[in-house]
Amino acid sequence: EGRYEGITVSSPMQSIHPMLLKSATIPPDTGDYSFEVKWDGFRAIIYLDRGRLKIRSRSLRDMTVEYPTLLALADSMRKRRLILDGEIVALGASGKPDFGRMQQRSGKPASIVFIAFDVLYRDDRCLLNHPYTHRREILEGLNLIGPCWNTSRRYSDGAALLAATREHGLEGVVAKHTGSRYEPGQRSGAWLKVKNFSCCR
Repeated sequence: EGRYEGITVSSPMQSIHPMLLKSATIPPDTGDYSFEVKWDGFRAIIYLDRGRLKIRSRSLRDMTVEYPTLLALADSMRKRRLILDGEIVALGASGKPDFGRMQQRSGKPASIVFIAFDVLYRDDRCLLNHPYTHRREILEGLNLIGPCWNTSRRYSDGAALLAATREHGLEGVVAKHTGSRYEPGQRSGAWLKVKNFSCCR
């Protein structure tokens, strides 16, 4: 169990506000950070409880019924109790995230994928106070690779990743301090977003 805003996090069905990002440039001490692609979609916290699924938005709106294909993720983790933080994206014909398609997908077929980038709870253990690197090791150990879900890859060279995202028309990168705990609902500066402004909203 763990503590979150004065309550005990003892069940993966409890709602947790996602940790927020601060706008920045690539930090100078890159050895203290891990870098990921910034996905252009809808932020989502996914709750898995032995085959049951709940999906909540950044504002804690229940989005479960909007993404029925993700029921397969719950089925694949039937024996686990997990809280996952990530992004739901719609992939365009090129295989890149297409935010316009995400907004207009009502009633239309779309390739929807949940990309996990953090784990906040595993089985009977709350991970909010664990450092980012430990949570990532746990996340990668879950082997979340499926027909409509995946795990975001992490990189050590933020400048190179930013250049690659710019070249491929992606939104940018996220820099996460390797020793940071997960701070629900907070914009502490431990997580930074570095955008390619020429291609972003």
